[in-house]
Amino acid sequence: MACLRADPRQFIRTRTADELSANHSSQILTVTSTLAIHACIADLLIEQTAVTGCNVGEMAAWSIAGIWTAEEALRLTDLRARLMESAAGPDSRLGYVRGLGAVRNQQRV
Repeated sequence: MACLRADPRQFIRTRTADELSANHSSQILTVTSTLAIHACIADLLIEQTAVTGCNVGEMAAWSIAGIWTAEEALRLTDLRARLMESAAGPDSRLGYVRGLGAVRNQQRV
């Protein structure tokens, strides 16, 4: 695969955890795995299926919804990751925040 410069199956077997969690590779792998899973189950889905994605998952969702091809989704994900890396710096990683809803409207007195 051009985005990873390697077959994704070989890529995940031969890279360190730091290499796999790097911004660029983790985005490409996230979209690749989602598209691969969809390809495996597509024949089992009903004709009208809702497709959603959050963050980089939107790239795969647009492809699964038929807006663009898998190749285009990966090309755009590659571009997205490169732009994010250039803006954030070399040590950036993808992440998420959990539990914000647990601390709502608390005021300090």
